[in-house]
Amino acid sequence: MTPRVSVIMPAHNAQRTLREAVESVRAQTLRDWELILVDDGSTDATPAILRELASLDRRITLLFQSNRGPATARNRALDIARGETVAFLDSDDWWFPDALQTLSDALKVHAQAGVHAHAGVYAHFEFADDSLRPTLLQNDFHARPLGLRDLVLGDHFPIMTWMVARQTVGARRFDESLRSWEDLDLYQQLASEGVVFQPVDRVIARYRMRPGSASRHWRNAHEGQTEVLRRGLRLLGGPSAAPHDDAAAMQRRTGLAHAAMAHLAGDEGESRRLAAEALRGKPATASEMVC
Repeated sequence: MTPRVSVIMPAHNAQRTLREAVESVRAQTLRDWELILVDDGSTDATPAILRELASLDRRITLLFQSNRGPATARNRALDIARGETVAFLDSDDWWFPDALQTLSDALKVHAQAGVHAHAGVYAHFEFADDSLRPTLLQNDFHARPLGLRDLVLGDHFPIMTWMVARQTVGARRFDESLRSWEDLDLYQQLASEGVVFQPVDRVIARYRMRPGSASRHWRNAHEGQTEVLRRGLRLLGGPSAAPHDDAAAMQRRTGLAHAAMAHLAGDEGESRRLAAEALRGKPATASEMVC
């Protein structure tokens, strides 16, 4: 039988958090799912934990690869996914028990309404510390439909908060050449072909901010963000689609957001560096970015 949802989870050296992430999938009130776990060349106990978890639940499928990154891992899982819809959860994040039911019901409502030929849905999340306790600093959730222009100019969502029909994704895949922001790149591809992401005003996940993991992530984020924004502007039709240097303002906002997230993750030095760079730097204009 075709499962209602294919859940895709890459894992690399995730022995500390993997069980919590997988158990949050197994605890879902929507039971009709498959979980595709992809080990991305782990050197810790992750492969053994994966095998242990798969032995507990027939709905879990395992894949193993050399360390090629989460984009490649997700693509391998997409290639074998059987679900009517697809959703993603990273191995250090966590879902509330009604996450899949909430997203699946919302996607079904929008599909039946026929407002858009293709729709995705996205929901809200909480930042959490390393013990999955909500942090004091949280982001605002502006519940509104998101198209390509919205995504390019700064309104987007983390990968564990969205769901889309598998046939909508089709043959599209994450760009394995990107070091970060490959999820936004895929959202932009889908939106450029008419997909509109509809909001679900409900918290369904916790995004774990892990101390010591911030530096590498935030340094890579700038490079990836610039390239993905450049691609989005091209899809929109060039720099004229972002008047008054909206793209540059978005880059500045993104830099400050990265600084705040680095602070949440306990990397104060990186947080200060990113904030100073965003405030004193001169981000590229829309015209410069598409060159």
